[in-house]
Amino acid sequence: MNQHYSCDQCKNYITVFSYINTHKIHSAVSSPPPHKKMHNIFPPSPPDNKLIVNVINGYCDNITPESIKEDGCAVCACLYPLSHLTNLLEAKVDLDILTMYGVTRKERLSKSDPIDELSGPVIHDTLSNICKDCISYIKNEQVPPNSLANGNWIGNVPFVLQNLSRVEKLLISRVCHN
Repeated sequence: MNQHYSCDQCKNYITVFSYINTHKIHSAVSSPPPHKKMHNIFPPSPPDNKLIVNVINGYCDNITPESIKEDGCAVCACLYPLSHLTNLLEAKVDLDILTMYGVTRKERLSKSDPIDELSGPVIHDTLSNICKDCISYIKNEQVPPNSLANGNWIGNVPFVLQNLSRVEKLLISRVCHN
């Protein structure tokens, strides 16, 4: 063993030893839970027929046309599964909160046509459903943040722009597409 001899640095440090009752320390520290033996068998046994039937039935229920079909919300124009939408007439919500002035305009076909506002709530006129999120905001008398009435309304696509080819869409778009 190495022996240490006193040097100049040793004079700066002091070591104090004191008695500690180890019985109190061990009782204060909780002992770890007993280790449970897990009998992992690898590879696992094949699934039984009941489990296979449940998995297949669950998959078939999840891919039915009713669970896959989507439609837009008339208030926010976002696309949702039909299960997340309610018919606008059946929702029983007061859409007057969505009436905003200065957000909408009637389509003008010439320069001489007057600039007129659309009357009524700012909703998409070709959609007939409302999403659950918009319903909850409207029931709390709040304008949904993604609603068309919040300045997101751009109107319907004019007839002359509806059947454009991809190249024509790229020529008139404001955004660069790759």
